[in-house]
Amino acid sequence: IALLCSCGFLINNTIASFWIAAYRQQQEILTDIHQQFPTLPTGSTLILDGFCPYIGPGIVFETYWDLDGALSIMYRDRTLKGDVVKPNLKIENDAISLSIYGAESRHPYKQLFVYNVGRKIKHQLTDAEAARRYFAEFNPDHSNGCPNGRVGSGIPIF
Repeated sequence: IALLCSCGFLINNTIASFWIAAYRQQQEILTDIHQQFPTLPTGSTLILDGFCPYIGPGIVFETYWDLDGALSIMYRDRTLKGDVVKPNLKIENDAISLSIYGAESRHPYKQLFVYNVGRKIKHQLTDAEAARRYFAEFNPDHSNGCPNGRVGSGIPIF
């Protein structure tokens, strides 16, 4: 029993270390966003690019439900939206769309910003052509160079 408990303790500590690292990166990204965007226009959307959304099983920012709340709290504005670039990103004529776990999010080009965390560059995406140019230059396959995985498998989707 002691051996089993010790193994469980080691496994939990190992998994916890990934979540601690993910939380630290999350805080660094939020600090960086605030430096790059001291204010965001009411009703705007910020798409994060240029980072891996996972550190092992620990989630940094995975999708809109993670980033919406963080931005709302940081800027004290519930109209702000956010999302994270994923390989299934679609550039449509009127919006960028992303989906995860069967939930789709659409982000119209009105007040749509993309921030590349790794390169510390920001762009406003005013239309589909601006979005195509940005992604062709900085992240053509929308993977951020992250490892592939499967949704729902416990393996990161990137």
